[in-house]
Formats: sequence, C-alpha cells, structure tokens
Amino acid sequence: MKISAVYDEYQDIYPHKLKIIKEGIFRILLDHEAFFVAKYFSMKMTKHDRQHIKVGFPVSSQRHRLEQFAHHGLGYVLIDKTGTAPDKIYQVIQDNKGKYYQKIFSIDLQDYELTKNRIL
Repeated sequence: MKISAVYDEYQDIYPHKLKIIKEGIFRILLDHEAFFVAKYFSMKMTKHDRQHIKVGFPVSSQRHRLEQFAHHGLGYVLIDKTGTAPDKIYQVIQDNKGKYYQKIFSIDLQDYELTKNRIL
C-alpha cells in the first residue's frame, strides 16, 4: 500500500491529528501537515511523489520530535507497519491526545498551495 493511500485512509479516521507514518528508517508527514511542521518546526519539505509533498525525520530522532509536538499540545498518531510479509498492514501504534494544529497555529492556504506547486 502506498504511503499516500495510508495517509488518506487515516485522514478520514483522525482528521484533527498529525499523521506520522513510518517509511523505512524515517517518519514522514504529508501535504498540509508537512507544510505546517516544516514552517513551525524548521524542517525541510521535499517532493514525495507527483502529487504530494513530505517532511520527514529519522526514527532515531523520533523521541525528540514527538516531545516537541506534545510540548506544543499537538495531537498526533504514529502509524507503522505490523505483521509479516506479505500480510503487513498499517496500524496506529501511538495516539497522543492533543489539540488540532490548525486551532493552535494558523496556516495560510494560499502560501501552502504556492509552496506545494514550487516543490512539485
């Protein structure tokens, strides 16, 4: 299953939380969540595929980043693959209660669209 499909699936379930998905040795966030994290936590956005932007951090710095998010009162879910091949599925492994990031920080949607178009 593609990461963007996992993001879309969990967006319906957790619309007001950051979806942090494990991809290899990184944790990534996509689209407007990536834009938010890049802007407020000084991380670099890159192209994920032809339609999505991402921001990521190594699993080794996960504790630090999650503490940052929790310190700011942000809600997030950690999503990881479980099971063995070929039956691996994505599941939530941690659900941090917190506030919806767009209620804490404002996001200029026009700035987001311009940034996304520049990266893609």
